[in-house]
Amino acid sequence: MAIEFNELTQLCQALRDITPPQDVGSNLKGSAIEAAVRHYLRGLVPEQYEISSGRAITSFGAAKFSRECDVVIYDPRKSGPFPMVGFFPIEGVLAVIEVKTTLTEKGMREDVGKIRRVRSMEAYQGEYAEDRDKTGFGDNRPLGVVFAVTTANRSAKIAQWLQQAVASVELHQRPNFGMILPDRFVCYGTDYPMAGGAKRLRGRHMYPTEAQQILELRRPQTLFESFLPHGVEMRARCPTTFDIERYRACSEFKPLVDALACA
Repeated sequence: MAIEFNELTQLCQALRDITPPQDVGSNLKGSAIEAAVRHYLRGLVPEQYEISSGRAITSFGAAKFSRECDVVIYDPRKSGPFPMVGFFPIEGVLAVIEVKTTLTEKGMREDVGKIRRVRSMEAYQGEYAEDRDKTGFGDNRPLGVVFAVTTANRSAKIAQWLQQAVASVELHQRPNFGMILPDRFVCYGTDYPMAGGAKRLRGRHMYPTEAQQILELRRPQTLFESFLPHGVEMRARCPTTFDIERYRACSEFKPLVDALACA
């Protein structure tokens, strides 16, 4: 069941104010807010794609697992049986979203690090060069989004935190944008026309590779609800191919692939 933006805002604010008893664990509010965000996203993401939580995985390189992601939007046609155990092959990962009850400077650094890990993963036949001729999209990696319920800091601070957190991160591994309920949005800005049909609303866009500045904006619902589904669809057009045998050939995944084949 999907929920509207205003309903999400009310739900998250109510959940934020809950005081859970000590014997139920410290993450009660966080996990409930993540679930609410997933319900909201169901109304934005095309129905052929699935929404869950878990870890991105890849058959390339030494770092084959991402850290735990609060929200994973993925294409089940490029995921094989792995989602059964909360793993999502990078070939099918369309977006990852990190959800914070309260956004802090430390939390921003943590989320940038998680998103960096996913956006640095290599996919089979995943041509991650900035090739707009194939997709019409200026960034062919999974979207990376920071989503927060609230923050105690002023608007200018949020953009400053992001600027500092990404200073040592390669352009193509940075988050695409951030949302802070109920009415703040962090994205990128340019003063020149975007190429290749890239999504742009009045000089605001989601492409760290082309950014001239980081913007912190008010009343951002339209931007978020435009950028997210557009970015998901453009990522889905990327020429990636899921091949379970490539994962079976990795020692980290072979026992799991064999077990899933029997499930």
